[in-house]
This record gives sequence, C-alpha cells and structure tokens, in this order.
Amino acid sequence: MLIHFVLAPLMLPISAVLILLAGEPVKSAILSIPPDPQLAEQDLVVVNAPDYVFTVCEIWALRRLEAFPTPRRLRGLVTAPVALDITRVDQHSLSLRFEQGLFQGSTGELFRGPSLPMSAGDRLEVAGMSVELTEVTAKGEPTAATFRFPVPLEDRSLRWVRFDDGLFVPFDPPPIGESVQLEAARGPLEMTDLSEIVDGYRRASRRLEAFRATRDR
Repeated sequence: MLIHFVLAPLMLPISAVLILLAGEPVKSAILSIPPDPQLAEQDLVVVNAPDYVFTVCEIWALRRLEAFPTPRRLRGLVTAPVALDITRVDQHSLSLRFEQGLFQGSTGELFRGPSLPMSAGDRLEVAGMSVELTEVTAKGEPTAATFRFPVPLEDRSLRWVRFDDGLFVPFDPPPIGESVQLEAARGPLEMTDLSEIVDGYRRASRRLEAFRATRDR
C-alpha cells in the first residue's frame, strides 16, 4: 500500500519527465535516417546502436507514425554500447569485433542471459543475411562475429548507417582487407549526468523540427 498508494503517485510526474527526456533523442535518431522513398526497396543495415529495444526495434513504428519511408528489412548488427573493430573479409562479408561483449548496456541481457551461453561457430540465418560467431568469452558471451550478405556490400539493395552523436549517419563498408573502428554508441539510457540528459533532449527537439520540415517540403 505504501508503494502503490503513496510513493507511486509522487513519482508519476518524475517518471513522465524521464520518459520525455529519453523519448525525444530516440525519435530524433530514428528520423535522422533520410526520408528517401528508395528506402522502401532496401534493407536498412544498422552497424551499431546503443541498444536494440528502443533505438533499432522502434524504427518501423516511429517512422510510420511520422509518415517517413520505412525499410524493406531491418538488420541491427551490434546493438550495445561497445566499441567496434570492423574488418572487410570479402566482397560479401564483414567481421565485427566487440571485445566488451555483446550483452552490455541497460537492455543487454533482455533477450538472452548467462543461463544460455553461446559458442564459437554458432550460426544464425535470416532473410538477406547470415551471422556466424567467431569468438566468445569463457562464459559464452559473443565478442566477435562475421556477417555475410548474399549481395556485395555496396549493392544498392543495402542502406548502411551507423550511430554517431545521437544520429544515424551513412556508413561505407571498408575495402576488402581493411578495417575501421567505431567508438561505443551512447544513447539517452547511457547518460547519467542530468545536464547531459537535458542537453540531449534540447538538441533532439531542435533536430525533430528540422526533420519534420524536410519531410513536409
């Protein structure tokens, strides 16, 4: 009774404000993907993102709500706040190394926890992409994987983006044999300083207005 009838009503305004502060940056990131009608015929490949639940999974729903084009398919490669080392293996494949582990961040173990360890060599096949784990920790947490596509990575059927400073920006796969590094993606759930959270909300609000104006032109 103390929690539900006393504390919960007092916390409601704070909870509502926190949802607003986190929600605007998420919408801003998702709408930063250009409103290009060609996206409807492409697979959107998100190379990195702070998390899957909010920053990637919501792409379809929020873009439909805002009348923005949505991708044919959506593929999130590494959706955790970890640094990436990306190497082009061949014309069709990328090798991604994330030494901090895949199940990091506030939602890292939402879909798979320590009770379900993984092994090097485990494979996943989905439409338009396959994944093979190449390295795991002693506890079975993935730290490297190879992602293979049935078409060359430069094919026009693929739209590549990466997360950078609260936005999704274009990503160009490196040439065969070369590597690129990406810093850990940070979203609103990774921010702990109130001034940083408020600043992120204000920037996101300004960006949202600009994105909507672009759509309406």
